Amino acid sequence: MNRKNFETVLEQYISRLAGLEQADDSDQVYKWRAVGCFKRFWNLDAADFAGMFEKAMREAGNLLDDAAMQPVAGLRMLLARENEVEYVRECCRFLFSDDGGDLQKRQDRADFFADKINERIRYYERGTRKYLQNRDHVLYYLNLWKPEENYMFDAASASGWAACVEYDGDFSSKNFSLESYYQMCDELLDAIRENEELTGLYSDLFEEELDGYDDQMHILVYDIMDCASLYRYYAGMDIRKTPSRERTKTAEAKAAQEKLKQEIELKEKRLKELQDKPVNLPDVVGKQVRHKTYGAGVVQSNDNGTLLVHFEKADKKFKYPSVFTQGFLSFAGEESQTGEMAEFEADQKKKAALEKEIAQLKKSLGSIMA
Repeated sequence: MNRKNFETVLEQYISRLAGLEQADDSDQVYKWRAVGCFKRFWNLDAADFAGMFEKAMREAGNLLDDAAMQPVAGLRMLLARENEVEYVRECCRFLFSDDGGDLQKRQDRADFFADKINERIRYYERGTRKYLQNRDHVLYYLNLWKPEENYMFDAASASGWAACVEYDGDFSSKNFSLESYYQMCDELLDAIRENEELTGLYSDLFEEELDGYDDQMHILVYDIMDCASLYRYYAGMDIRKTPSRERTKTAEAKAAQEKLKQEIELKEKRLKELQDKPVNLPDVVGKQVRHKTYGAGVVQSNDNGTLLVHFEKADKKFKYPSVFTQGFLSFAGEESQTGEMAEFEADQKKKAALEKEIAQLKKSLGSIMA
């Protein structure tokens, strides 16, 4: 993080908050008020879902709907049709389902929600786009639901902040990563918590609006980015302008790195499971065996994985079980290789394949990061 730029923005933001506190400007808390209203009324299982939605979104609708885009009005339009109420309810149920903190799943759910709702809106409103849902809107719904786990998003504010603090992220629609955006927000949150003046002002100004829920200062994070863009806090700053092509290239490389890291992590986990798997090999002492060179023999002993096999002309030592799995030694007569031996051999092949794949993935990761 570019601390100099961060402190410059924060100084202006704190000055504005201090002025609002003195002026008792209650309108400043509208973002928090919208969350409080939503939490008071939201109930997925409400008998009158449309009525509940109207109450819960009363404050948020004023924030999201404008002359150009009216996503909340679009949802209201669907809910006004009795045959669409359960459809909207189930879309909301899916959007607000638990993902265990998996932000990629959360992003996929948000995109799916927008797609499914927009399908129905287009069916009824073919000639207009103002009721359609975009990613910004759906992420706002997630923030209303659990502000302590989510952040509001606006592409322009996010991009402006990323340039200001020199965060390596591209928040265009094509390369958007919710995980990357939340990481940037988390970094800002950590820096905010170090500033006692700001946290004190925050408590004084918003304590009443936070009655009944704790947003963990997530709304404050967005408010800083929003105000920085809206009130031109960046004016006069030395901010390096990164060409969109360069941002796209960097974002794609970063996404490829993360994907490779996840693949490596999953394969290393699977390899460890195989390495830790108990080995239950059969007792071969006393068994009749046949060697490709020495012919028939009998296993005399097994000393910590070293077999002593008696053949007609000489006794020989072999590593167990590799001498079987590599095909040099086999069971004689009608006796075939046991299930345990076959399972062990299969696991050995899986481990070798995983080790090879992990090495190749790490080589690819190194090339990207170079």
